[in-house]
Amino acid sequence: MPRRSVLSAATVLTALLLSSACNGGGGTPVAESTVAGSPCGTGGKSDPANRDAKRPVARCDKGLPGPRPLPQTAKLRFATAVKAEFIAPLLLAQSKGEFQKENLDVEIVVLPFADAVPQVLSGNLDGTTGSLEAGFFNAVNKDIDLTWVAGNFYPPDAADPAKAQTGLWARKSLFTDPAKPDLAQLKGKKLASNVGFTSSTTYPMAEAFKSSGISVNDVEIVKIPSADQVTALKNGAADMAWLVDPYWLPIANDSNYVLVATQPAGEPLGGFFFGPALAKEKRAAGVAFVRALARTINTYLAGDYQSDPAAVQAIAEATGATPEAIKGTPSLVFDWEIRAGTTQREQDWFLQLGRVDYKTAIAESELVDRSFYTDAVEGR
Repeated sequence: MPRRSVLSAATVLTALLLSSACNGGGGTPVAESTVAGSPCGTGGKSDPANRDAKRPVARCDKGLPGPRPLPQTAKLRFATAVKAEFIAPLLLAQSKGEFQKENLDVEIVVLPFADAVPQVLSGNLDGTTGSLEAGFFNAVNKDIDLTWVAGNFYPPDAADPAKAQTGLWARKSLFTDPAKPDLAQLKGKKLASNVGFTSSTTYPMAEAFKSSGISVNDVEIVKIPSADQVTALKNGAADMAWLVDPYWLPIANDSNYVLVATQPAGEPLGGFFFGPALAKEKRAAGVAFVRALARTINTYLAGDYQSDPAAVQAIAEATGATPEAIKGTPSLVFDWEIRAGTTQREQDWFLQLGRVDYKTAIAESELVDRSFYTDAVEGR
C-alpha cells in the first residue's frame, strides 16, 4: 500500500519533546514582548495528550512570538474554502500586517479543500486550510505529500450539549423523553448533511451514536447544504442536522429542537495543511507563516475577543459579515496546537464505516508535524 515516507528524525524528535512537555497555566509575561524574535515562554505550549474540557490552551502575550523576518520576501499562495470567523487567524494575519512582519507575501485563494489538494500537489498552492475529512487521509495514502501543521479552533462549550452551539440538533418530537434524549430513537431517521459521513464531524457523531447503541449507518443521509438545513428540519425534509456556526442560531431558543451532540472538548478537528515545498524546501517560510498565525491569535483573538469592538470589526471586514452577525455566536477558542491521537480517532471511524480506501490506519507521524508551531513559539 503506498504511503509517503515518515517525517525526518529531527521532526519526530521535536514532536516527542513537545509530547512530554506539560503546561498547567496561561501565558507567562515576557518583558521584551516587542523585541523581534521573542519566544512565547512556557505558556506557548501544552501537553498534546490533554483533552480536558477546561484544559489551558496555548497562549503567549500580545505581540508574541515576535517576528523573525525572512532575509528575502517569500511569496505564498494559501487556500481556504470560505472567509469566515473560524478562519480569522489567517485573514487577520494578512489584514493586520502580521505576515508582512515576517517578510511574507501571502495570497489567499478561496477554494474548497478537495479542489485545493491537487493544486497543492502541483505546486500551484503552498497550502490550504481544511478539516480531517476522509479525503485528506485518502490523499496521504496515495502518496500526496500533505501535512497537518497547525490546528484551528474548538467551540468554548464543546462537549456540553446544555449550551447552544455547533453540533447535532434534532427535533424534540423524536424522543420519548426530550429532557434526556435517547439517541437510539434516531435509528432510521433522516440526517441533513453536506457530504455525509466523510467529514470530520463523523467522529463526534459516531461516538455519540455508539453511546446509545446505534451506528451512523442506522440513519439516512439526505444531502442538503448547510444554509438550508434548518429549513429542512422545520419542513420535515430532515429529522436532524449537524449545524455549524451561525446556522444553529434560528433554533437555539426554539423549544421544538434539542442539541444532542457537540464537537469534542478541547480538540480542533482541522486547521492548516502544508504541501511538500512549504514543509520542506521552504521550511523557514512555513515556520514564519505559523509564527504569524500564532501571533495573530495572541494579539487579536485570545479569550473573549468579541468583547473588543476593534477585533469584531476586523473580523467583519475580513469576512464580509456584519459585526452583529459575528457577535451572534460565542467567541471561538483558537488553538494552533494539535491534540495527540486526533488523526487516529478520525480514522478509526472512517475505517469502520468504509469511508477510506485502505484498511490500516496511517500513523500520526505521517500526517502531522508539530515542529512548525513549536519552532515558532520557541523563537527558532
